[in-house]
Amino acid sequence: MVTDINRLIETITCQFSVKNPAGIREIGILEPMPTKNDEAFLKWEHPKKSGIWIREFAYKQSFNGKEAMYSFFQVTLPVMLTGKARKRKQFKTKLDAERWAADQYRGVRKQGEDFFKTTDGERREFTEWMPKLRESGITLEEAAEFALKRLSQKEAKGTFRRLLMS
Repeated sequence: MVTDINRLIETITCQFSVKNPAGIREIGILEPMPTKNDEAFLKWEHPKKSGIWIREFAYKQSFNGKEAMYSFFQVTLPVMLTGKARKRKQFKTKLDAERWAADQYRGVRKQGEDFFKTTDGERREFTEWMPKLRESGITLEEAAEFALKRLSQKEAKGTFRRLLMS
């Protein structure tokens, strides 16, 4: 009876996959599920000991009757880094995924959970304008108060740059 149960468990933990010459897993023949030590297990932590995991996903897609294999890379940031919820982002290349993971880890190490309260565009805008404000002796809070006092509700929908130009 124990061997029957073991066979059943082994059958359940199998997946339909076979490697093609390019090294991408395809749907096809029944074989055992890869373990963490197997080459077929496409998941790694980047940067090391960061808690950020990258996984490669492969899929088939057909166009005009021709099937082709594609893959993408998914980066998963854990709750311990973001402070609120797990964050995932997908990339076409491994290099892009690893760069983004490294940037996120570097940002967390420098700014903590506050790093995730702003978007990438807001951080770029801040780094562009902060040196100009510093040169003028104006703090970010003073600039924001100045802008908010001079804008009416209708004008508040415009950009801060438009306010500075007028």
